[in-house]
Amino acid sequence: MARFSYFGEGLPEIELDELKGTLIVLEGTDGVGRSTHIGLLKQWLENHGHAVLDTGMTRSALAGKRLKQARKVIRWAASR
Repeated sequence: MARFSYFGEGLPEIELDELKGTLIVLEGTDGVGRSTHIGLLKQWLENHGHAVLDTGMTRSALAGKRLKQARKVIRWAASR
């Protein structure tokens, strides 16, 4: 099996050897069409015989903290 690697501390309480399939993550700022692209990709994959699970997560733990920090900086700059 392929060697797993990840950013940060990985997934808590998850046995990596038990994971099957492919994880696809789409991230981007507000208004760039994430939901549209997720829908199109999901439809394309299902039409080609792949099972798809859309977790509906709006922000990953990896990007969430930095996105919040960036929003604060943008709001602060806009208020000046």
